[in-house]
Amino acid sequence: MSEHHPTTQEQVILDLERARCAALGNGDLVALGQLLSRDLVHVHTRGNSDGYESYLEYMRSFLQVLKVERGDLRVRVYGDTAVMTGTQVNTARLRNGDPQVMRIESKAMQVWAKEVDGHWRQVAFQATPVGVPTAVN
Repeated sequence: MSEHHPTTQEQVILDLERARCAALGNGDLVALGQLLSRDLVHVHTRGNSDGYESYLEYMRSFLQVLKVERGDLRVRVYGDTAVMTGTQVNTARLRNGDPQVMRIESKAMQVWAKEVDGHWRQVAFQATPVGVPTAVN
């Protein structure tokens, strides 16, 4: 089977996803907010969901993501919309004072859209857990 080489549009989406993962891992909510649409729908691995403001507040006050790792990602571009699928591993801890770090594996689907201002932003995200979160020593 031949290796797929991303098109220019696919590479743009992959680069934006790398920036999103870096912003999460660095706790840079300003950069993260710039990558997300104001119409965001984010469904977490536990099934709870957030919009733009509530997602940023969730990251600010509830969950500290230390690292995001993505496996092979597949991007399909449909005009001004792109669908990304692939595996994701978050290393994170709750912001409640508990020092326990957890590893959360999931399969994720994201939708990116080119908005009126010409910038691609994530408009939807849904993660399905793979197994149960495991403690990191």
